[in-house]
Amino acid sequence: MLKELVVKKDFLIKTQNIVEEVMSVNSVAISIRCGEDYLNSNLNVFSEGFFYKGIDYIKKRVNNIKIYIFSDDINKCKALFSFGQEVTYIEDASDYEGITIMSKCKHFIISNSSFSWFGAYLSNYEEKIVIAPEKWYKNKKEGEDIYFPNMIRM
Repeated sequence: MLKELVVKKDFLIKTQNIVEEVMSVNSVAISIRCGEDYLNSNLNVFSEGFFYKGIDYIKKRVNNIKIYIFSDDINKCKALFSFGQEVTYIEDASDYEGITIMSKCKHFIISNSSFSWFGAYLSNYEEKIVIAPEKWYKNKKEGEDIYFPNMIRM
């Protein structure tokens, strides 16, 4: 079934180079939602600490990670976060390029969004670590079925 969901469109050389890079390193895709539509939604908006805890968790299990940031507001991410190491911000990529780059990463720290979820789900890296928010929605127990096996909830 995953083969049915693969983008079949040609990529720009820049995108192809990033895809090759994320596949060749211990890549960690971090998807951060911080747009107003997200902040004002019924989703459980979590703190910056969630991402730092996720990075620490992965660093204890994977050597020499390289972080790739995906966001609906890259400039806000640059202002809000200090990752303590060099990161690559995925900018100026179309939606289909962004999700393809993300899906080629090896490990994930995802926001509670469909873009984040599909990026991790589409990855075929067998040893992937996927960290997701403990609660998907603010005040509901709904969404429990959104977590897939071996997903780590923080």
